[in-house]
Parts: sequence; structure tokens; C-alpha cells
Amino acid sequence: MDLKSFGLNIPSYRKSEDYKYTNINPIFDYDYQKGIVTENIFLHQIIDNLNTNYTNLIFVNGVYVDVFSNINSCSLEITTSAVQNETKQSVVQNDLITEGFNPPLCNDIFHQLNNLIEQKEVKINIKGPNPYLMNIINIAVPSITPHIATPKILINLEKNSYAKIMETYLYLDITKYLNNIVTNIKLNEGSKLDYYKIICENDESYHINSTIVDIEKDATFNSFNFSTSGLITRNNLTVNLANEGACADLKGFYAAKNKSVIDNNLTVNHLKPHTTSKQLYKGVMNNESIGVFNGLVTIHQNAQQSNSNQLNKNLLLSKTATVNTKPQLKIFADDVKATHGATSGQLNADEIFYLQSRGISKEKAVEVLTKAFIDDILNKVDDQMVKNNINHLLNIHFWTK
Repeated sequence: MDLKSFGLNIPSYRKSEDYKYTNINPIFDYDYQKGIVTENIFLHQIIDNLNTNYTNLIFVNGVYVDVFSNINSCSLEITTSAVQNETKQSVVQNDLITEGFNPPLCNDIFHQLNNLIEQKEVKINIKGPNPYLMNIINIAVPSITPHIATPKILINLEKNSYAKIMETYLYLDITKYLNNIVTNIKLNEGSKLDYYKIICENDESYHINSTIVDIEKDATFNSFNFSTSGLITRNNLTVNLANEGACADLKGFYAAKNKSVIDNNLTVNHLKPHTTSKQLYKGVMNNESIGVFNGLVTIHQNAQQSNSNQLNKNLLLSKTATVNTKPQLKIFADDVKATHGATSGQLNADEIFYLQSRGISKEKAVEVLTKAFIDDILNKVDDQMVKNNINHLLNIHFWTK
């Protein structure tokens, strides 16, 4: 499968505002086969060790496998259906086109590519006020030729429902593949979703995820995104605060080394009065890696008395590491509170010297100070299992030589 044959307009590196800091052209240099389910002994080891107190939805090379999954509650409805090859978008996204504001995420090249490749759509409907626990696990199993995975996931929380979802991306071996995921989330009135996304791809792989969240009246969306390793990782997140009382708390941490590129692209639209958004993303870059944070908050004319704050902090551990950060605010209402900011820098040399004077090696001193920087954001993760998983992946993929 030659991705260029779809005739999509590939954004030019440095010339395209959306992909100014990330060169995606290498992704289109390969012929991919469509991801298929491939059995593997290590795959079964992962499945056998899953926590069955959670509902576990298993995807292998982008394909949902119901025989590997388990559903343990009547509060959940899951259906799969074939979708037509077309670009779909939410009602809120259509409204944004009409108003002439931010280009919807559905215009992104990878969102379009996902819709052009035939794949079954997994629809998840959650109801009831009792906390619902779910793992969505995507496992890349080695294939002879590079494969492309294009999962399509729809998550709907009914009125006053609550769920905690952990979405994880893992691999079993070093192999070339492209994960290109589209997730649409709808939070109806009074619902709440705690949404964790953990991305750990191999150093030869590409990962693009596009998530669109529509938040209705008095609903709350709390998210935490963790990304490490992978040749190119791109996190597209669009959040639409579509009704009064809607709230979004978006946090993230990215840790890159070697020649990894981790690109975070966030768009938040305040569409109605009395809406709230918070963003806190932190990143650590080492070796020749590149980190990107591009966050745009738009407070529309009707969104009076809304609150928004956005902060991005970055730590560079080598002289060859790079970070590009661009927090942005567009305000079309006159009665709002909004702040944004960003910091980037290296460790304090005096603090390193102080630890060395206490008999600690320079390498250990750098590790101690870096972990303190990281802990500041990880301590904001409420779920201990999620925090343990992140620390485990950091130990394997970031701290090891």
C-alpha cells in the first residue's frame, strides 16, 4: 500500500504551520500492508497477565480481537461496524467550520488517511454513575513487511456516567510500522471521564493519534498523555467545550532520547460561557531528540466568563536535543480569564555541583534532578497503576543506555 497513491496533500516540512517542526515525509516512503491479527507467544503472555477487574479491549496490529478481550459489566455496550471511506466529523466540528475558526482536526492528513483505509469501527457506550474501569490495549506484533494500523474508536458516555479508561500502545519487537489512530469521544451532560494514554513504540516505528473530544453541559474530561520512544510520535488532541459548565484538565509528559521526535498538538475551543480548561505538559529531551508542544486555546465570542490556563515546561539534557514550544491564545470574548506560558532550559549547574560535593557522581546528580522535574508532573496522576506503568516504561526505555 503506497500512501502517496491516495493523493493527499502532504504538509511541507518547515513551510506548513501544523507540521513546522516535524518532518513527516519519511512516513510516506514505505509500502505498507494492512495490519492483520498475528498470533505470538509473547502476545498471549501479555493477555494472560491482564487485570480482569477491568474490561480489557485488545487490538492486534490495529484490529479489534473480541476473543482476546473481556467485558465484565452490563453498563457497557460494544459494537463493531464497517465504515464507509469518507471523512467524518462531529456536529461541533461542523459548527467550527461554519464560524470560520480553527481548522478542524478532521482536515489533518492522518485523520483523512485513517478514514480512507477500510477498517471496522469500535463503538463503546458507557452508562451508569458507578465508576467503570477499562483498558484499551494496542499491541504491535512483528510482520515481514511494514504494516499500517488504522483503528477507529468511538466512546460515548451517557448522561451522569463515569469511566476511567487507560489506552496503551505496546510492541513486541523492533519492526517498522505505522499506527494511525482516530478516537472520537462524546461526554454527555454531567458525565466524567478520566482518560490516560500511554504510548511506547519501538525506535523504528511511527505513531499518529488523533483524538476529538466534545464536552457537554457540566461534564468533565481529565486526560493524561505519556509518550516515550518511537521514531515519530504525534499526539493530536482537539477538545470542544460545547456547553456551559464543561471542563477539561489536560496533562501530559513526554520523554525522548536518541533521534526520537515527540510532537504534541493541542487545540481547545471554548464555545459557551462558564467553561474551563487547564493544560500542563512537561517534556525531557536527551541526545538528538526533538520535542514539540503546539497548544492553541480559542475563546469564542459566546464563551463569556470562561477560564483557561496553559503551561509547557521542558528540560534539555544534551546540547544536541531540541524543543519547539508554541503556546497560543485567541480571545474573541471580553469577560474571560486566560494565561499561557512556556519554559525551556537545562539543569542548574550549581545544583549539580552541590550534589557532587556531597559525593554523588555527576551522572547520578543529573538523574536525581531530572527525576525531580519528572515527579512534579507524575505526582498529579491519581491512578497508582498508571503511575507505576509509566515509571516502569521510563526505566526500560529512557533511563537505560
